[in-house]
Amino acid sequence: MKKIIIAMALVMSLLTLSAFAATTNQQNTADALNSMGLFLGTDQGYELDKQLMRSDGITMLVRLIGKETEAKSGKYDHPFTDVLDWAKGYVGYAYENGI
Repeated sequence: MKKIIIAMALVMSLLTLSAFAATTNQQNTADALNSMGLFLGTDQGYELDKQLMRSDGITMLVRLIGKETEAKSGKYDHPFTDVLDWAKGYVGYAYENGI
């Protein structure tokens, strides 16, 4: 339970990043979330200067509850039209499970 509370605090911290150069604290937060398997970044690194989207947040939440494998391997529907291909499984899983 303590790990979940810490992870949620870190996720909230990361989600409040602005679209400016990352600070040392933000880099450390991203590193901590990465070590927990929640924030993996892209082939370009963490890209902390980019605005996070709701699909980024739901992806971290699905990982936090331990359902990443299920989300990535299932076929889920959702009504959203702005979801990038990489996030469709996460968003669909969350939608179909009422998250």
